[in-house]
Amino acid sequence: MPYLFQIFSEKPAESPDGMRAVNFITGMGGLLQAVLFGYGGIRQKETTMEMNPYVLPGANSWKILGLKYRGYDLDLDIDASEVQVTLTYDPDDGNDLVLMVEGSETEILLKEGETETVSRGKVLFAMKPTSPTPTEADGAQAVSVSFTLALVMAVIAKFM
Repeated sequence: MPYLFQIFSEKPAESPDGMRAVNFITGMGGLLQAVLFGYGGIRQKETTMEMNPYVLPGANSWKILGLKYRGYDLDLDIDASEVQVTLTYDPDDGNDLVLMVEGSETEILLKEGETETVSRGKVLFAMKPTSPTPTEADGAQAVSVSFTLALVMAVIAKFM
């Protein structure tokens, strides 16, 4: 069977120049980029990642496994009508990864190990800072006030 798209060798097998390169790495990289950025419709922006996937001709569905975006790992299952997004790794870096569908105001918070399903079309991945819980915020404020009060008391005691 001939190589897929005929790109895994720099020259034909019957080349008069001698043996061909067996591992044509740049050709394989080109194929990978054509699939991910072409059919996957992946576009990296400064603060987001856009995706507008298509189903490959002759296929009913396809998957992108282990897609990495800013420390997060994603698995995508794409078919003719929908995209299933599974967050397989969350680096717990103080941010949440959200998914937004074009034309909708809804932000879907992605959680590790859970799968979200959206209609196929343009989707956007973005990072949002994790909001502290009320007890965390109150605790941080209380520590700050206590420290400030202790510092003022120490200064007053020194001058008395």
